[in-house]
Amino acid sequence: MGHNNPVPESATLLLFGSGLIGLAVIGRRGFSKKSSRIEGMEAAIKHYMNPLHIYCRLRDFDLAKRPARFLCRMYEHAISRKYFLVRD
Repeated sequence: MGHNNPVPESATLLLFGSGLIGLAVIGRRGFSKKSSRIEGMEAAIKHYMNPLHIYCRLRDFDLAKRPARFLCRMYEHAISRKYFLVRD
């Protein structure tokens, strides 16, 4: 019939064990630095939602200066000041 190639058990267990250890290390890092990761995400959101950043991205899409400036001012007055300014 078919030929069965034997799988070396020690190599399989070593590979499986190292994978489990790697997952455990990655998972442990995620739990210990969860608050710093959230702070990093908040900083990234504030950066990308910054009116100047949005203006630059609109200019990258070849929108003229005047309409890009107008849209960013409207965005800043309507949304940015309300949701993204740091309040102490």
